[in-house]
Amino acid sequence: NYAIGTKEFVLCEKGILQVKETSNKIKEIIEEKEIKLEDIFIFYSPFKRTFETAEIIKNAIEKNFEETHFI
Repeated sequence: NYAIGTKEFVLCEKGILQVKETSNKIKEIIEEKEIKLEDIFIFYSPFKRTFETAEIIKNAIEKNFEETHFI
């Protein structure tokens, strides 16, 4: 697989739609369970597609990346 180790691949349109659908489900669960946003952490690797995924989820649940700590 030529994509292994490449950080430049981004989400395709189908992937974006899948993440958006999943993000909405995540948001519903957060609201149903009354989970506080400060108790939620988003972890992602340095790959562009994982950052894009985290960004979509972050926007759906209205979580600030400023609160995110990088390791």
